Amino acid sequence: MGIMLGYNESVNKIRNEVLHRFKQSGKKNLIITGSRGIGKTTLLNAILKHLKFSENYDEIFGIITKLDTDDSGCKKIILSSTTNDHWHTMAVFENGKPNINADAWNMIAVSCLKEVVALDSELIFIDEIGFVELGFELYLNEIARAFTKKRVIAVLRKMDSDFHIELKLRDDVYVIDMDDYRIRR
Repeated sequence: MGIMLGYNESVNKIRNEVLHRFKQSGKKNLIITGSRGIGKTTLLNAILKHLKFSENYDEIFGIITKLDTDDSGCKKIILSSTTNDHWHTMAVFENGKPNINADAWNMIAVSCLKEVVALDSELIFIDEIGFVELGFELYLNEIARAFTKKRVIAVLRKMDSDFHIELKLRDDVYVIDMDDYRIRR
């Protein structure tokens, strides 16, 4: 069983513990993994906010992929980089299953990630690497390239795909499994 605390104190306690363990590991990259809804993105945001102030980053750039519901109730997977405010539709759900826009992943997602990696910043983030991305080798290659060229903090949906396993087994990656913690709201 993991640590059980109230929301605010648990986020800060877990953030401090994770950052301490990560720094002690000597690894370059951090992966935050865990089950759906466990608090991966919450922890990522707490870490990024902390790093901005404690390590004097003006801004930490990255890629955000998330599930969204539009005004008509249509669920979509959308993606944006922090370098612009435009959200790109990557998939639209029909009958509960994502209808994936392959061109969007092969062109837009790859381009957004390349743009973030090209910036003059040693640290970037990727939130989240999930199941949809697995069908797009160009995007997966850019993710792997990002882990080599930059320091990366990434949210990784808990699953056992070859790509997810390879990413977690890299010598330069420290993995924190949020299923070992509990963030209560």
